[in-house]
Amino acid sequence: MGNQACQNLRLDPSRARFDTRGATALAWSGNCHIDHMASFQLPRRALLALVLGLAAAAAQATPSASEQKLIDTLILRVSKMTTMTFMRNGNEHDAADAAKHMQAKFDYFKDDITTAEDFIDRCASRSEVTGKPYKVKMPNGSMRDANEFLNAELRALRRGGGKPGAG
Repeated sequence: MGNQACQNLRLDPSRARFDTRGATALAWSGNCHIDHMASFQLPRRALLALVLGLAAAAAQATPSASEQKLIDTLILRVSKMTTMTFMRNGNEHDAADAAKHMQAKFDYFKDDITTAEDFIDRCASRSEVTGKPYKVKMPNGSMRDANEFLNAELRALRRGGGKPGAG
């Protein structure tokens, strides 16, 4: 058919097909055959490399054994900070509840976390719902941002220990 009949072309998805050899996507509408207008070439090797690259990136998105140990230790430290109160969205929580909450968030976001810093930022700094920062009420009544407090705890761990809750 001539160009006149194809000027007002509308693609009909029910009549589209994909050449599984990776060559061309074809679409038909009325008497017009559209070829290469909606086509692309993707060699199989490039597609395989892309898939393997994405799989490797996904596999790297979990903490290494040493980072996992730091995360576990931070959660354990929080659970033992019984003289402190942890504030989420204006509500007070004891150390055990705060540690459980951090663990639950870590379990949910684990695929997005590679370092202990990622853990603190993603799981222990602010509410995913309200965006409000978490706070820690110290034994003397002063308030600290949980992010700042936990990063200080992490620095103490990386230095080789440090007294839990010393901040």
